[in-house]
Amino acid sequence: MNTEIKVIEKEIVPVAKSIEAIVIINKEDMVQATTLLSNINRYGDMVQIEKDKIVKPAFEALKAARAHFKPAEDKVSDAVTVIKDKMTSYQLEVEAAAKIAEEKISNRVKAGKGNLSLETAVTKINQIDHAEVKVATEAGSVQFISVKKFEVVNLSELPVEYILPNEVAIRQAMKDGKELPGVRYYEDKQVRNSR
Repeated sequence: MNTEIKVIEKEIVPVAKSIEAIVIINKEDMVQATTLLSNINRYGDMVQIEKDKIVKPAFEALKAARAHFKPAEDKVSDAVTVIKDKMTSYQLEVEAAAKIAEEKISNRVKAGKGNLSLETAVTKINQIDHAEVKVATEAGSVQFISVKKFEVVNLSELPVEYILPNEVAIRQAMKDGKELPGVRYYEDKQVRNSR
């Protein structure tokens, strides 16, 4: 830790104690609170300056490192996407073909000439090539798992508790002077300190 920060930390202690002790019940107290707020924020500015001396060069180095590795990362990511898409397509094709073959065999299970007995059908179904759930090699393995997903196809049918408001758009409409139905507008007081 550098010397400037140690000095700032020592100077902050009495100001912070004054802030904890202050009670605001009149205009003079408000003036004193404004002075304390301005002083503590000045210390915050000094801390930020010292922090930036360390953080900004580190951030710039991080930004440069990310830029250096990004082309290779993008190529790897693109290649992974392509091979996974191809593997998934193959997997789905094999599963679809197996399902069709199973249905054809199942439809022939009945009595009579040209049809199959249950035992023969089971044997034939077991001989169908099914998609492998796991493929292992010396280099590694892949496993196909089913993941449940969703897609909203009709927003008007979705229960209202599952619809999130677009707060950015609502805030922009408010700044533009538009008042939207279903939105309560109000003012809140916040303290802004200038120093």
